[in-house]
Amino acid sequence: MTEESISAQIVFSENIDRVNNQNGLGSTVRLVNPTLTLGMPIVPTALSFSATVLTDGLSFDTDHHIKFTITDENNNVLSKVEGDIKSFAEPTKGGFNFNLDFRNVVFQQAGEYNGIFSLDGQNIQSQKFRTFATSAAPTDGMN
Repeated sequence: MTEESISAQIVFSENIDRVNNQNGLGSTVRLVNPTLTLGMPIVPTALSFSATVLTDGLSFDTDHHIKFTITDENNNVLSKVEGDIKSFAEPTKGGFNFNLDFRNVVFQQAGEYNGIFSLDGQNIQSQKFRTFATSAAPTDGMN
């Protein structure tokens, strides 16, 4: 990694939408309901959500390997996305955003979790988030 200093911020949301601009020039990325808490209708459950990683100082004059991992309180991996980014013909240095969709990630219990963004094997940023049960626990059927 040739960067002197890379800064990053992680934002979780319910979804990410790409919307065409009204002037017909390009599109805009919109985060749907940014949050640090995800409701679980039942426990355990499979949740779908998105993570956006905003970066500054990332140079594209060389190839990079990125990884984004979701872990539980005991550092067990629930989900992971990783891949390679090839260098650009005309390297630039500046902001670059990664938009990641996670679908049907299994959460065994409500609690605290962590999203970790890594670049070339080095952890750059992490962000905690929480899951919670949105309904009361089921009863045994006796009132």
